[in-house]
Amino acid sequence: MSAIALSPDRLLDYANRLPAAPQIMAQLNTLLHNANADLGQIAELLRRDASLAARVIRVANSPAYRGEGVASIEDALQRVGFSEVYRLAGLASVNQLAEIPISAYGITSLQLSENSLLTALACESLARRSGADPRAAYTVGLFRSIGKLVLGSAAAKVPGPDYPQAAGFTLEAWEQDRFSITSPEAGAIVLKVWGFPDLVVAGVLDQYIPDPFAPNHPIAALLNVASGIAADLGHSLPGEELAWEPNHAKFACARLLESALKPSADEAHQRFQAVRSGLTSS
Repeated sequence: MSAIALSPDRLLDYANRLPAAPQIMAQLNTLLHNANADLGQIAELLRRDASLAARVIRVANSPAYRGEGVASIEDALQRVGFSEVYRLAGLASVNQLAEIPISAYGITSLQLSENSLLTALACESLARRSGADPRAAYTVGLFRSIGKLVLGSAAAKVPGPDYPQAAGFTLEAWEQDRFSITSPEAGAIVLKVWGFPDLVVAGVLDQYIPDPFAPNHPIAALLNVASGIAADLGHSLPGEELAWEPNHAKFACARLLESALKPSADEAHQRFQAVRSGLTSS
């Protein structure tokens, strides 16, 4: 099989066919770093995508956010408060992305979404224990697989066997053979253009850590450890398992003590169990 190279322009073409939620999250991240931002500006931003706004309201009505009674974006934001807005919008974004077919990878969209959410929560929990920025960590976990969504969308136009049937290929080798690019590389390109911080882009790009005994980017090492937590909790994705093998170098690069692993895993799992009911399309 001869791969059909996906140029950056073609990648972005496929990426821009995805729901607008990730791009709005990039703008929301910027807005929340503005000390003068208020809930009115956040509500206006979220209303730019009617589907995302509806999901924010639905998630705010879920048991994780204390039940019913939310009828508008303003109600939702008042309920959760300024500090929880990004998490709420992130859950709604993953909810929206859960409807995208990704059969080329041998997984369902819900599997991908649950993995993304659990990884994000684990990354955030680890960040609080390592001194990293929790919001950046949450973001890199939430969108670490955006490249899979882009390449999965492109698969219909790029001939070749789907991953589980591609005997003898590692995941990255299969992506290179079929698309001439890996999903972390594709994700990094897309997130950069969409306006995500360089820190998030770097974390997504290096999440598999090419040399596990010499990691050189703390956010990538943090994401790698968080991804291992998600896998250990039963939410792995095919072909990635070996990438998450723990070692002292990864913990050192992420500025983590190994003793932080279990409490972070427990905290992430508890939070995940509380909010996963929001990952529905109904």
